[in-house]
Amino acid sequence: CESYPAVVDACLESGWELNAHSYEQIPMHKLEDQPAVIEKSLAVIAKHAGYRPRGWFGPGLTQTYDTLDHLAAAGVEYIGDWVLDDEPVTVKTTSKPVVALPYNFEIHDIVMMALQHHPSEVLHTRAMDHFECLYDEGAERPKVMAVA
Repeated sequence: CESYPAVVDACLESGWELNAHSYEQIPMHKLEDQPAVIEKSLAVIAKHAGYRPRGWFGPGLTQTYDTLDHLAAAGVEYIGDWVLDDEPVTVKTTSKPVVALPYNFEIHDIVMMALQHHPSEVLHTRAMDHFECLYDEGAERPKVMAVA
């Protein structure tokens, strides 16, 4: 929001929901004061967007045993940091429940391109295979396809 306000404005104009991704790309377990960083992240977005974000996608999918409690206390309602299959789950915290959204590494650009060194066609093939599977399973129960 501070570095690229025009991008954030374009997202807001498109009706996208903003979520927080921490203030700096420092793993949560290396922060001295997680609640302060969480609050700063949410406040910066609120200042620019006019509302506090409801969601959190932490830096590098990192957490400590206390991170969810800090996030819930700050008003975060959902996270995208847990590698889950295809359905959201509700997680208990010390204050209020938080929903963990599905996330995966099978259709993840950094994992596939930077770590596994696949060409872009593999991303397309995996995404289509995953979609077809979830589409079939979705006939009986709703599914979520996460593409990172």
